[in-house]
Amino acid sequence: MPISNAASRAAFIAAALIAFTAGTASAEGINPLPPGPGPSRGDQPAPPAAAGDRVTAAVVMQQLRAMGYQAELSTGSDGDPRIITTVDGYRWGIFFYGCAKAGASEQRSCLSLQFYSSYTLQQPVSSFTMNKFNAENRYIRAFTGQTNEGPAARISMDVMFADTGADPGRNFRAHFNMMKHQTIQFRKLINFN
Repeated sequence: MPISNAASRAAFIAAALIAFTAGTASAEGINPLPPGPGPSRGDQPAPPAAAGDRVTAAVVMQQLRAMGYQAELSTGSDGDPRIITTVDGYRWGIFFYGCAKAGASEQRSCLSLQFYSSYTLQQPVSSFTMNKFNAENRYIRAFTGQTNEGPAARISMDVMFADTGADPGRNFRAHFNMMKHQTIQFRKLINFN
């Protein structure tokens, strides 16, 4: 059924957000990044070994360092790589999905990645505010959570690499810049500056 007006769209997004946060609340952990493999996991098959438009942690680290950012590589409990970096003074996680299981962690080809950043707050953000942000911003999703330190507001963006034909480095930079711009807007919205 097509969504015909803003109110219907907002109601649809609110229902989807409630379902999403209900399904991931138990997986959330310490701010700014949850423990384990990442904030959301998909059952993606590992890609073939030779895929030119897949992404690797090595490509992401090279791009981050070329832009002047640090990149700390680790491995999730599933063996997939993940990177921690700091952007504008805030920690981000970059989680990789659908990765090959053989070879050095930084060289494993992966189908996609997810940018993730979390902010612990004094007061929770209203669902109206989060839904409005999600309705007005493409590509990004915002959601709430709870940490040991209090309520949290989180933002993430998924990026597909497999079968796009895009250069992995250029694809990463384009989405990195979009995430950076959106997180600045998000922090203003939640009064986290």
